[in-house]
Amino acid sequence: MFNDGLFASACAKTGVSREEEILQWLVIRQKSYHYSVKKVALEALTGWRFNDEFGDLVHKSGKFFSIRGIEFRTSGDIEQSWQQPIIDQPEIGVLGFIAKKIGGVLHLLVQAKMEPGNVNMVQLSPTVQATRSNYTMVHGGKKPLYIEYFLGDKRPLVLYDQLQSEQGTRYFKKRNRNIIVEIPEESLFETTSDFTWMTIGQLQLLTRYDNLIHLDCRSILGGLSYGVADSELRVKSVGIGCGARIFDSMICDLNAGEYSHAQILSWLTGVKFSLEAKCGFIPLRDVEGWMRDGGRIRHRDNKYLSVVGVSVEAESREVSNWSQPLVKSNDGGIIGLVCQMRGGILHALVQALAEPGLIDIVELAPTVQCTPENYSDDIPAYVELVRGEGVGRNVVFDSTLSEEGGRFFHSQQCHRIVEIDADQTIALKGNYCWMTLRQLQECGRYNTHLNIEMRSILCCISPLISE
Repeated sequence: MFNDGLFASACAKTGVSREEEILQWLVIRQKSYHYSVKKVALEALTGWRFNDEFGDLVHKSGKFFSIRGIEFRTSGDIEQSWQQPIIDQPEIGVLGFIAKKIGGVLHLLVQAKMEPGNVNMVQLSPTVQATRSNYTMVHGGKKPLYIEYFLGDKRPLVLYDQLQSEQGTRYFKKRNRNIIVEIPEESLFETTSDFTWMTIGQLQLLTRYDNLIHLDCRSILGGLSYGVADSELRVKSVGIGCGARIFDSMICDLNAGEYSHAQILSWLTGVKFSLEAKCGFIPLRDVEGWMRDGGRIRHRDNKYLSVVGVSVEAESREVSNWSQPLVKSNDGGIIGLVCQMRGGILHALVQALAEPGLIDIVELAPTVQCTPENYSDDIPAYVELVRGEGVGRNVVFDSTLSEEGGRFFHSQQCHRIVEIDADQTIALKGNYCWMTLRQLQECGRYNTHLNIEMRSILCCISPLISE
């Protein structure tokens, strides 16, 4: 199925506002409210406590989320075992865009949203970004603006609607509803000064700026499946160089790649079938190698992640002040996608990656998804293809982008897309596969197929890229 409105929007680098106007508007929004985020000890967080039974960090309401311990074991071809703290948030949240055609081109309603863990405090976010606890107002504050467009009351046209996973090493079986709904072009729709209209192409191009486009935007847009474009829209494409190769890979036949789509789905099913994995909760106080120290939770070797506390003041939010824990990842994370022309079509090297917090354990992930500094040896495969230098490789995209700031504190990862020469030979590992961009985007139509890191970097691949 092809949605020409979504794809035409992805190919539109201009909208009702120019890029420089959007950047200027965002600066104004950042300066329009008072924001304050201060680190505090976990023990001093208002409304939070370590429970007596397991030592888990929980909210007094029993809602929002908690920090618990898990143990993860795999056997079979890959044997591994570890324990760690993880976010337990069983609620399904809403990540949604309201869309509307303006001048015949589909635009998305984008919010300048503050989150306490954002590096730059305010980022471009979806129209609505709310947990169930938020929109049922457990916090005692206001209901999120425009939530009624996603909960059935307004019943607009649905363009995209999937339950997608969150970070599988940070959340336990967490999913959010990623949704885009379209309202009629002629409808009267009033917005506040914290919202603006942008095309999909504009959002994708703005991923070039560090920490500007929120992860929840990237999650939704990176999961879109456009299908095959008609010949008229193909002629209108402005992609050149690498952009043209990206465009062709996006609209090629579903079975035109090195492997058919059915073969790829069978390969992914086979990886899941062969993996024997168990993941379950254990008391946070018993998690091996982790400790409460100096008002935070950390690993004894200061690797992987830590859990810190913050006290927040934010005039623009539904509640103007609160405190909460946030997860801070180690610096140096890499999300990398290696691409190569194979059989005349651009392919991406994709891995089937097992993560403890995923509902189905295994999802499709980028070529590289790791923090190399966390490894003393056995660094994951293909890292040097992404972060190395030399001939035979072209860096198509390189930007530092944040994880969402509602649960993560100043957590950033390098997003890098590298195209290697067509004649370069790579030894392929069993849990890796070459896929066209069309095949990858098609997987976005299914729940629990593309992990959030894959959707994040797919958002950065635009047919508007040029060499």
